[in-house]
Amino acid sequence: MPKEKNSHIFLAENRTDNVDKSILIKRHSIVFGLDEIELDEIFLNPQKTLFFRDKSATVLTYIGDVNDENENLIKENSFTNSFLSISNPYKKEFVSIFSFYSTQNKSQFQKSFCLDIDNLADNSFSESIDFTSNTSLRIGKFAGKKELIVKGNGSFLTYVVEGACEVEGCLLEKGDALKLDNIENLEIESLSNSALIVVFQILIKFV
Repeated sequence: MPKEKNSHIFLAENRTDNVDKSILIKRHSIVFGLDEIELDEIFLNPQKTLFFRDKSATVLTYIGDVNDENENLIKENSFTNSFLSISNPYKKEFVSIFSFYSTQNKSQFQKSFCLDIDNLADNSFSESIDFTSNTSLRIGKFAGKKELIVKGNGSFLTYVVEGACEVEGCLLEKGDALKLDNIENLEIESLSNSALIVVFQILIKFV
């Protein structure tokens, strides 16, 4: 068992986001472990392009399809990586996406992946995906009230893409994040009809 549990909550309503009105981007950073993980909620205007500042990002497409830098179509509800830019192909509609990357560790995502969220079973987590050399991530999909446990030792950062849930007894809603250090296993309970959650984990050894 861990000696102590340290936590920090990042409430969406308390964050000040930098907004580029030309593309309607909301950006905020969360310091997690040895890396600075940036979680971006992005609303991209019609036929606009977003560049990831010479960094390879992973993208969760939430509303609408997007194109990558090679004009490949990334379908709605996809979770995939290794992008330098994404574009909104629509003439009138905006798209909503989430992007995740480390601003400190450029060796992230050793392997490419693409996860179709529609094919992810309800009330389950995806397999663990390497995010950086010492951090992994997985995505959880909930349907109704359900409790799941993410097994492992270390530090966890939970980000709520959609819905509401309790993480280790702490209420989180859409856009909220909770960082917990030095724990064994992570208990998450969905409180809404549907929820989508991203969990980062950095491995440490308890002493």
